[in-house]
Amino acid sequence: MATLLGDKLKLKTVYGISVQLLFYIIGCVEAPVFLVVEKLIPKNKRDGLWRKASMINSALLKKLSGIEFDVEDNTGNIEGPFIYVSNHGSVLDGFFCFGLLGPNVDCLVGPRGMFKYPFNIFCFKAGAIDVLRDGYDEKHFKKAHTKKAAIKKMMNSLKEGRNVLIFGEGHVEHSHKFHYLHTGAARVSLRSKRSIVPMTFIGEEKVVDRTRMCPGKIKVIFGKPMMPPKVTRAYPFRKAVVDFTKDVRDQMMKQLPHRYHRDFLSEKKRKDVGVFFDIDHTIYKGYCMHDFFHWLQKEGFLSRLSIWRVYFALFLYNLKIISMQDLSAQSAKCIAGWNKEKLDILAHEFFKIVETDKFDHDLLAYIKDHHKAGHHVVSLSQVIEPLAKHFKDLIGAKGLIATKLEIKNGVYTGKIKKLVYGSEKSKQAKSYAKKHGLNLKDSYAYADAYSDLPIFKVVGHPIVVKPHSRNLLSIAKKKHWEIVH
Repeated sequence: MATLLGDKLKLKTVYGISVQLLFYIIGCVEAPVFLVVEKLIPKNKRDGLWRKASMINSALLKKLSGIEFDVEDNTGNIEGPFIYVSNHGSVLDGFFCFGLLGPNVDCLVGPRGMFKYPFNIFCFKAGAIDVLRDGYDEKHFKKAHTKKAAIKKMMNSLKEGRNVLIFGEGHVEHSHKFHYLHTGAARVSLRSKRSIVPMTFIGEEKVVDRTRMCPGKIKVIFGKPMMPPKVTRAYPFRKAVVDFTKDVRDQMMKQLPHRYHRDFLSEKKRKDVGVFFDIDHTIYKGYCMHDFFHWLQKEGFLSRLSIWRVYFALFLYNLKIISMQDLSAQSAKCIAGWNKEKLDILAHEFFKIVETDKFDHDLLAYIKDHHKAGHHVVSLSQVIEPLAKHFKDLIGAKGLIATKLEIKNGVYTGKIKKLVYGSEKSKQAKSYAKKHGLNLKDSYAYADAYSDLPIFKVVGHPIVVKPHSRNLLSIAKKKHWEIVH
C-alpha cells in the first residue's frame, strides 16, 4: 500500500512539474508574437490585448492542471469597480484571479525585477502595478513605484472603471496561514470611496505547492462588499485606516477555515507571551558566523591560516568528530587580542552588507504578527553577541540571548564565556522567561535544527523553519508542530 501511494505521489509530482514546464514554454512562444501584434493596434488598446491573452493563458493553465474552482459569490448587485483583497498561498494566484475576475483588473505586485521572462512581459503589459514593499525591494529594485505612487496608480485605475486586486499580506504565504494585513487596501478604499471585496482561496495547499500542481478543487469565496467608513474630524483618516483594515481582516478570517488562522491575532494583546527567534537558517539565510569569518578574511582582518583552521574544525564537526563547543572554541581563538570596539565596528560593517540580502523575508510576516499581538520577541542564538545584537534590532526584539565571549580589560581572550547551543538555549530561555514574567506554555520558538529540540520542548508552540534534518522533520510531523517550508 505504501509503495502504491508513493508511486501515485511521484506520478502527480512529475505531472505537475510537466504542466508548469509546458505552461512556461507556451508563454515563451506567445510573448514575442504578441509583442509584434501589439504594434498593429493603437497604443490605448494594447493593454487590452495583453489582458485578454493573460485571461486565455489562465484558462489554459486551469485546463492543463485539472484544477477546478468552486466559487461562492456574495457581491450581489452592488456596482463596482471593487478593490479585491485576497490571501496569497500560491505564486499562481495572479493567473487564477485573471480567470476568475476577468481582464478588467489591475493587480498590485512586487517589483518587476522579481518576475522572470515571459511572465514579466505578460504581467506588466497587462497593467500590473509594482511597488517597493520593504527595505530589500528598495535596495534591489529601484525602478518600481513607491507605496505612495502605487496608491495613486490604483486610484487612477478605479477612476477609469477597472477593478484593483491586492494581496494584502504582501507576499506568497507558503504555509497558508493568514497573517498581518497591510493597510494599503484600506487607504485606497477610503480615498476612492470604493468598496473592498474580501476574497479567499481555500484548499490551494492540496493542489499547488512550490514545485508541482495536482488536479483538484479550490474553493473561492467573494465576501460581501465592505464600504469604507466616513472620515471626520472626530474620526480621522489614520484611525479609519487601522479600523477598516481590522474589519477586512476579520471578515477574511470568517471566510477561511480555522487551519488558516493565527489564533493569537484575534485575541487580546498579551505581553506575557514570549517568541524566541533563532538566527542561523531561520531569520538568516545560512550560517552567520561562517559568513562573518569569511568576510573578515576577505577584508584582510584574518589570515588564511586562521580561517582554514576554522574551516577544518567545521569539517570535523560535520563528521561528528568534534563537538559544537570545540568548533566554537576554535572560532573564538581567531579574535584573541582584539579589543571590543574593533569587533563591534566590524560586526556592524558586515551586518550592513548582509541585512537585506541574507534576511529571510518569509519570516517577516510571522515577526509582524507577533509584534501586532503585543508579544515579547527575543532573539535566541549561538551567534556571538556583537553580531547577534544587530539581528535583535532588525526584528524589533526586546531581548537578546546569544553566545558571550570572554573579555578582560576590554580585550577578547579568545575563550567562550557562554555558548548558547542545544540544552543551553532552553536553560537560558527558562531563566529569561522567569525574569520577565513570560508564560512558556503559551510561548513560541522558531528554529531550524535538530539541536534546537530542547527549546522546542519548553514552549507551547514550536515552529520548525525549513528543517534540514530529516529527524527533526519527522519529529515535527509526528507531534503536529507547525512547519514553515
